Amino acid sequence: MGIKFETPYDLEREYIFAKYIESKFDCILYKLDASYSIDFGCIKNNKLVCWVELKRRKNSSKAYPTYMLNNYKLCRGLSLSEHTQIPFILAVEFTDSRLWVNCNEVSKTNPALRFMSKRKKRVEDDAEPMTLIPMKYFKSFKHPMYCL
Repeated sequence: MGIKFETPYDLEREYIFAKYIESKFDCILYKLDASYSIDFGCIKNNKLVCWVELKRRKNSSKAYPTYMLNNYKLCRGLSLSEHTQIPFILAVEFTDSRLWVNCNEVSKTNPALRFMSKRKKRVEDDAEPMTLIPMKYFKSFKHPMYCL
């Protein structure tokens, strides 16, 4: 799956975003082991209600027409969702907003796939398939996540 790029600062920002979601929806996000490849399990009323992947971007939500998500991560989240019948949610903190998308619904639209490199200079073993999720599917946190 490649090198892990999370810094202590990234983890701190993830924690702050997770606490925002918990307060917004009166739920608890439990950090999952790295073997799950997904960040959190979300508990509401003592019941696991969704899988959650948190991301942070250093650009505006309007900067690009699509959001790039590692296809492996999408597949892992959808697999967990399929086996548990619990939705997989992607939540992203942009510079101008915090948005979320139901990945189960997006996957039904057959989003585009592209091979992309994480670094500016292409490294042969760094290119991975990325899913391009149209921004039109993202919702503001003003809209409740239907699973919460």
